[in-house]
Amino acid sequence: MTGGVGFSRQGHDSFRHNRKLSHIRPSMKDNPYTNVKDVDAGRDASVSKEAAQWRDSMRQKQKKLRILIFGLLLPAILLLATLAAGI
Repeated sequence: MTGGVGFSRQGHDSFRHNRKLSHIRPSMKDNPYTNVKDVDAGRDASVSKEAAQWRDSMRQKQKKLRILIFGLLLPAILLLATLAAGI
């Protein structure tokens, strides 16, 4: 036999759980254990500058690598295309 009391109970619990998920969660600003204003208070400003410089240097390295790969790959493809067309 299929179904029965356990099956309907499970469906009812699943429906109730899904209904609870639709309620909006409280935001972090309503949380009494954290203070959003004090998050950046202890942070040193020089660390932010260093992080920005590191991010920019990584972006420059990635840009140079992309240009290098494109610069090597495009001529190789063109060379192979001309060799294949000549055969």
